[in-house]
Amino acid sequence: MNPSILGRVIITADTLAAADVQWTSPIDVCNPALATIPTTPTIPTIYEFRLASGDCNGLIPSGVGRYRSGFKVNVSDLHTSVHVIDDVGRPNDRGYLAIPDDALGDEYYVGTYCSFGGTCQVAITPVGNNTLVSITFPNDVNGALNCTNEPVVAGETLSYTLDEFDVLHFESLSDLSGLHIVASGPVAVVAGARNISTRVFNVYGSTMEMLLPVSKWGTNFIVAPNPDNDAGDVIKIVTYADNTEIKITAFSSFVVPVGGTAVEQRVDWGMHSLVETSAPVMLLQITALDMYNVTNAVVGTPSMTLIPPISLWTSDPVYHPCNVPVTLLAASFDAVVPTQTTNTNTEYVENTNISVYILTHSAARGMVGVSPYFPYGICGNQSSYPLAINWTLDLHVSNFVTLKTITLWKTGIYSKEIFLCYHIYTLV
Repeated sequence: MNPSILGRVIITADTLAAADVQWTSPIDVCNPALATIPTTPTIPTIYEFRLASGDCNGLIPSGVGRYRSGFKVNVSDLHTSVHVIDDVGRPNDRGYLAIPDDALGDEYYVGTYCSFGGTCQVAITPVGNNTLVSITFPNDVNGALNCTNEPVVAGETLSYTLDEFDVLHFESLSDLSGLHIVASGPVAVVAGARNISTRVFNVYGSTMEMLLPVSKWGTNFIVAPNPDNDAGDVIKIVTYADNTEIKITAFSSFVVPVGGTAVEQRVDWGMHSLVETSAPVMLLQITALDMYNVTNAVVGTPSMTLIPPISLWTSDPVYHPCNVPVTLLAASFDAVVPTQTTNTNTEYVENTNISVYILTHSAARGMVGVSPYFPYGICGNQSSYPLAINWTLDLHVSNFVTLKTITLWKTGIYSKEIFLCYHIYTLV
């Protein structure tokens, strides 16, 4: 446990004045000071909000419910990355790359992974007030998901109104993948899991990732597995359209008949894969899973990483904000240059002109791409997250399929009175 620090918000930019970074939260006592993090070289500029235990405890949901626990970080530089790191269980336990407000959407499908005894979690927060949100469950979900402990049945829709800084948080022992969210305005969706079993006695893993709205999904992806683990990784693909065909390097293609379905595929250690789909999908990569109970095959604890489509690859220089030994990976059509001299292992994705650059436990913390590339970093063999994504492109899913809709309930009317009781069970 880290008793003094709940988490950190890390802001990375080429040049950014401290006066151009602002924190806003409805919790008055949670007003962290902005600190400058020294870097070598001195560019980029890195700032950090350190969320202290006690003053900022209200940011953590204590169970299933609706909380005034959101916060906002405003920055003036468009070429800025903001990472949120959870240090509650242990330092660098899990983290995600935050999506800016203007790149959020009003429709999502959720992807979670809570096998090996874990508990799946989802949190939703709106950008503005009086946002109507409806959620449809793809499967029956049992357990303490609502105040009356009633099971949620497949196809059931739960609707409610949220204001800015409201966070709707719920969790279940059931996989929540395929959960369909439609809102009257932009919302942010964070998904993950806690209490995932690992090979280390009395040590549990957790995951956390901010999900892409449907408008940012894509059809071409590169997956570069975690090089520190011999057991391989799992990729999870969430579809939108019915009859979506999926092709993965070294595997036979297959068709997912129903939109909103999540499928999983294990990829071997060192197997860099091209994933192509006939309609837009979201792809998540789950690393450091103890799938075979083999000693030394897995290093660290599980993590879930959003893998953006090639259309969202960045051209900006990136810097890994981790404060412990790092592993960097990047996929590119051309060269990727580390910011410090180090040994770089370069491998090619089969039947493509794409290279994967791997810097394991490296002193190099940053990369510069000659052409668009996708970098992600692993922090202390615990959390992993994208370092930067180009948020400017919107994919019009209507080009692939008739848009799905669910009816939003009128303001103040709820399909079921849930999420209004707290402390159903405590997060650990």
